[in-house]
Amino acid sequence: AARRENKDPYEIANFYMNAFLKDIDKLNIDKPEIIARATEHIDVMEQYVKKKIENGYTYQTEDTIYFDTSKLKDYYVFSNQNEKELLLSGKKVEEQKAGARVDFDNNKKNISDFALWIKAPENHIMKWDTFFGKCYPGWHLECSAMGYKYLGEEFDIHTGGIDHIPIHHENEIA
Repeated sequence: AARRENKDPYEIANFYMNAFLKDIDKLNIDKPEIIARATEHIDVMEQYVKKKIENGYTYQTEDTIYFDTSKLKDYYVFSNQNEKELLLSGKKVEEQKAGARVDFDNNKKNISDFALWIKAPENHIMKWDTFFGKCYPGWHLECSAMGYKYLGEEFDIHTGGIDHIPIHHENEIA
């Protein structure tokens, strides 16, 4: 969006954050006590990734650190699916098609593995100096790391669209 609109990524983020805050005011919803911006928590995410590496839940390719979902026997429990269903049922295979949302990395061990930390290409707008070079966090990592910082290791409420259940929320739980 930033490239398309010829704006700074922070301008785009501020526009949507301000729209959200106006909407919750109109709906008479209390404002959050903490508004955590992912870009202000890169150090938290970096430490979170290092902890996952130390705990043996990751593997590294040339440009990505992946979470290895095969390390969790109950990976699909949250979305009430199982791996066999995902591989055999027509509709769910389409929903879980490798490369449907992002380019597929042939170096991934499992189709369900997800990126935690990604080396940024030269033209990538958002990148930070980290232990792994100039990088940016994987999408599923952001909420997990910030949730851990502010809410602890386990918490019961995490909102989002139903479309997030089989991918995003499942990966955050992992």
